[in-house]
Amino acid sequence: MSKKKYVWLVCMFLIMIALLVAGCSGNNKETTPNNENEKDLNLPGNNGSNNEEITADEPVYGGTLRVIVASGPTAIGHPTEGGVARIAAGFPGVESLLGLMDDNQGLEPLLAESWLEDPDNMTITFKLREGVKFHDGSELTAEVVKWNFEFFKSKSRLRYVDYLDEIEVKDKYTVVFHLNNWVNLILGEWSVMGLYSQKAIEENGEDWAYTHLVGTGPFKLEKFTRDVGANWIKNEDYWQEGQPYLDRVEYYYIPEQSTASMMMEAGEADIWTAADALNTSRLAEKGFVVQKSWAGQETVIIPNTLDPNSPFQDKRLREAVEYALDKQALAAALGYGLFEPIDTIVSRGMPGGDKQFRSYDPEKARQLLQEAGYTDGLPISIIAQVGSGGRNEIAEAVAGYLNEVGFKVELDIADAGRFLEEVWNGNWKDLAVAVTATTNLASMHIWWGPQGIFVGGLRRPDEFVDMFRASLQLRTKAEQDQAMAEMVHFIAEEALVIPVYHEPVRLIHNGKVHTDYLRQGQGRWKFNEVWIEK
Repeated sequence: MSKKKYVWLVCMFLIMIALLVAGCSGNNKETTPNNENEKDLNLPGNNGSNNEEITADEPVYGGTLRVIVASGPTAIGHPTEGGVARIAAGFPGVESLLGLMDDNQGLEPLLAESWLEDPDNMTITFKLREGVKFHDGSELTAEVVKWNFEFFKSKSRLRYVDYLDEIEVKDKYTVVFHLNNWVNLILGEWSVMGLYSQKAIEENGEDWAYTHLVGTGPFKLEKFTRDVGANWIKNEDYWQEGQPYLDRVEYYYIPEQSTASMMMEAGEADIWTAADALNTSRLAEKGFVVQKSWAGQETVIIPNTLDPNSPFQDKRLREAVEYALDKQALAAALGYGLFEPIDTIVSRGMPGGDKQFRSYDPEKARQLLQEAGYTDGLPISIIAQVGSGGRNEIAEAVAGYLNEVGFKVELDIADAGRFLEEVWNGNWKDLAVAVTATTNLASMHIWWGPQGIFVGGLRRPDEFVDMFRASLQLRTKAEQDQAMAEMVHFIAEEALVIPVYHEPVRLIHNGKVHTDYLRQGQGRWKFNEVWIEK
């Protein structure tokens, strides 16, 4: 594997973790009861009476859940291979020490019944549940946890590994991570990494794990076929008594929107997790139920402020870009009622997301352009990743708005490989249209920090870098949220990034499925609690 490809895979892994992880410190967080399925999306077919019927009944046993996802992993049961898709693909069978709580509230016990993070002594201690078995009958012990993390480390898949001195097996069910430096992101990242059977991989080999998976989850992998799907059967020896409810789970890897949509309408699948905005809206009109999450992704425009020759060193031009955009119209036209315009790099409700900065004002944009000395207009280029039909609709719409106020836009619609390489290395000339996912302090660091995704093209003033470094030592969630809000506002004040709209993560189901998936972002799917009406 080339170095660039490896860097990108690691980068994408971190992006997923950023979206998934709550990133909060603490011991034995208080849990909250599961709330009803999300039903506040104002779309046809998502009416109150329909949803009341969905949440009214008690769970029943039996049935097969048929799930459509856009794509699957290249390897499903190898602890470190398979790309970003491996994490989501393994949800039925893989579990972690701690689990993400609903609505970004933090972490709760899962395979570990308790934990203690001690910043002063730089240790993190996990007390494991006794008697938890992997699908092959081997037991989850402190030695197995240590083996998993040493495996991650050996494959260069353990972030903050330089801060780890030793993993101590204190007793059969107690494992202690000894650190040489404490930062508040470690617990949230390490504790949600999936754990796999040491016995299965040592006896069968790493190549075997590409198509086989042995975890502790509520379902056992029956068959995995790359690019086709995966079948799971009920784990009769699951450690949570009385669960799971389902007999089977079947995953179908369907990248084509039209094919997936037809399968849903024909009753050939129960859930679709990757529908675009158009199909989501269309199926909702036909009576399918839409569930959305607080998590999602933000479409933003990033001026190259690191290049000393870039005209966007001038803050007035960056501001002009934002004033030129009618974000409300863009969200409405492209989102079919799903997207919402944003004023900062995070969605409303996230730390820093509820403050407004620049509203649509094309005259102000023209004025700033002229004040910057471009009375005859400014030629610029915008790079964006190619979409369906060889186009990028958001980039085309943005170009239209910018042309109206005096910019002279040339679009550079790049294939995925070139786009990702140029954005990662900071080689775009003027503006880049990108999709980001900033939900907490961990994701702030991964996207926008001193070593963040856009490190090559985004200028980070010393004051900004100092804010990031200081935030790593904050111990409470309230302190971390406040620091995040301040950094988000700094980016907005300086117009270092131009936010456009937020697209919530969502799924569509047939009205018979009961699941709170997406209440934990995309980082956890509690398959043990899923049930289907008969």
